Amino acid sequence: MDELGSLWWELQDAGDATEKESKRMKELTKETYGKVEDFRNIFSKSFNIFPELFFNHPKLATLSPTEQAEVKKIAKCTLRFFSDLAVFYTPLDAKNELSACFNIAAMLYACTGAAITKFKAGNFFRGGIEIGAGAELGNGDLYGPVLSEAHRLEREVADYPRIVIGKKLSNLIQIKKRAANSGNYLESVLAQIDDFCKKIIYQDEDGEFMIDYLGKGIADLSRSSYNLTSDAVKNGIVKIETEKNMHEKNGDQKLAKRHEKLLAYYKSRMKFWNN
Repeated sequence: MDELGSLWWELQDAGDATEKESKRMKELTKETYGKVEDFRNIFSKSFNIFPELFFNHPKLATLSPTEQAEVKKIAKCTLRFFSDLAVFYTPLDAKNELSACFNIAAMLYACTGAAITKFKAGNFFRGGIEIGAGAELGNGDLYGPVLSEAHRLEREVADYPRIVIGKKLSNLIQIKKRAANSGNYLESVLAQIDDFCKKIIYQDEDGEFMIDYLGKGIADLSRSSYNLTSDAVKNGIVKIETEKNMHEKNGDQKLAKRHEKLLAYYKSRMKFWNN
């Protein structure tokens, strides 16, 4: 980023760019803004996958047209971006339990896809997710205690590349219990969503809950693309080890320790990806 800024000023002073400088400018732009744009696209695409899996389920066709229309209105997540920061949020409607549960599950699932995809490329990030009070202002901005708490989780608790789940959300996920075979389709859907959420959160060694994006729950869901996902996980290990070794060589023990923790998580989950 520093080199990009310096080169930009040089070109302003020179009034013209040589072919070599233009090529370098393109390379630097790709390495900075290009990676941010890719990061945004991955998150946006990941949010669309879960609704597609849900709405394409054959059992949805057994519902009445009115019920189908109601179900298809539940997916509502909003994405906001600034630089390399991504903020996503959804209203939790106490009167519509299916909508609330579905949108939580969609968020968690989106994060798994983003983490696996970006980490395999060596682009690491941290995050925090929590439920709480907040408001969407007239200009579309999100404001309130819940945003502050999510930011605190990312900044102070996550510590290394992982997505931490706040206490309110982790408690909500763990206490949900329903009968999967109640005979009522929507109740069965809620039970499946509850079970999915339970399976993709994990309590780390420090006692914090995080998204278990390489856990058994995701491995079971990835059977249709198992080999591709397994390769992505293994590529992620290579990238993490490369970063860890580089930071150790440069004497940056803080970053080396973060990648060491991430590497330990990956290795603890390889039993699900070595088939």
